[in-house]
Amino acid sequence: MIGPDDGIYYLGKGEIEYKAPAELIWDNLLDFSHLGYVHATSFGATDAWGKTRPIITSLETGIRADRWVLDQPPLFSEGRVDQWFTYDFLVPGILILKTFNFPLGTAEKYGLTEPPVDEAWLQNSYSVHAITPVTDRTARYFFTFGPHVEGSAPELGDKFLEVAHFAFAEDQAIIEAQARTMSEFPGVRPMPTSADRGITLFHGIVNKALKAEQSAVHEPSL
Repeated sequence: MIGPDDGIYYLGKGEIEYKAPAELIWDNLLDFSHLGYVHATSFGATDAWGKTRPIITSLETGIRADRWVLDQPPLFSEGRVDQWFTYDFLVPGILILKTFNFPLGTAEKYGLTEPPVDEAWLQNSYSVHAITPVTDRTARYFFTFGPHVEGSAPELGDKFLEVAHFAFAEDQAIIEAQARTMSEFPGVRPMPTSADRGITLFHGIVNKALKAEQSAVHEPSL
């Protein structure tokens, strides 16, 4: 995992206190289709996010989500780009995300599959998020976010952090509203669809880990 002091990215960091369960924040980060609805102002995301599906891969301690989103406006630059997003979301609630902007046509060039590691990018950013439950109804959210130092000035890192705070405040408003609504209807749970495969897989991994931990605690000592 890359940190703010590694010198590869201009990484700023932040922290948010949530009046919502950690699980709802997980679900938000496990399904980026919300970007076109929630982050049109901050990240400039379009409705293409809701029209494409990520490639979800099961990992031993989480899931990997890869996706192309075509013809998008890049942060702090002109024109349009094809964006490749790849992230791991790992137990107990850690997101490690890399975003690459490529010239238009790159996604089709590689058949909407993962681009080679040596493919020249226009912009490359990195982000890590960690969600820590405080109580069953509150959580603390830590994050870093910033652009690659290659081709970027340190001031661009400040701009990335500023837009991150704006975007994550948008998330917070939605998630805390969800929490309030769910508290008014105890026992009523959301019904997942095929679009929620990443969420379903991750919760299954968490539940399996919790059961294993509880079994180990209750095993009689020899």
